[in-house]
Amino acid sequence: ADNDTDKKMDKQISLLRDEAKRASKILGAKEIEFLDFPDNEMDSVSLLKVTKSIENQISSFKPDIVYTHTNFDVNIDHRVCYQATLVATRPHKGTKIKQVISYEVPSSTEWFFPSSFSPNIFVDISKEISSKKHALKAYKNEIRGFPHPRSVDALEHISKRWGTVSGFNHAEAFYLVRKLD
Repeated sequence: ADNDTDKKMDKQISLLRDEAKRASKILGAKEIEFLDFPDNEMDSVSLLKVTKSIENQISSFKPDIVYTHTNFDVNIDHRVCYQATLVATRPHKGTKIKQVISYEVPSSTEWFFPSSFSPNIFVDISKEISSKKHALKAYKNEIRGFPHPRSVDALEHISKRWGTVSGFNHAEAFYLVRKLD
């Protein structure tokens, strides 16, 4: 039975990766890389292993800005990624990373009661919202019907909500975790 469960999980992960590739192509991403961690079980992996994987990506890509999930999230994988990213991006002499920024994930972040994501950066996505909705539709196995937060209608409402906070028609919200000048 465990072998059948493993095969089913492998098939599901493969499907999600294909959908992620389609969505990233819609958004114009040139490259997407997947690391081999268990889905929804990253609390079973040592934080050091996750941190080292992120450090390797940083070493290879050499970003100035690193985006990660917020710690205010019900998904354990998202929280582990956040914690490992904080460790992997810790400041040191000669650090290239000037900013660490977190973002919300609909259907994970807003359900982290009683704490909440409190953004302090807003980006006008009025020109990109249609592409973002199109990319979400590529996730056929993840998308849900409204009023679920992971629906196309909810995505529109969320972007308008952050727009009302920032004066844009549609906005993406972020939280500045660390900035080095």
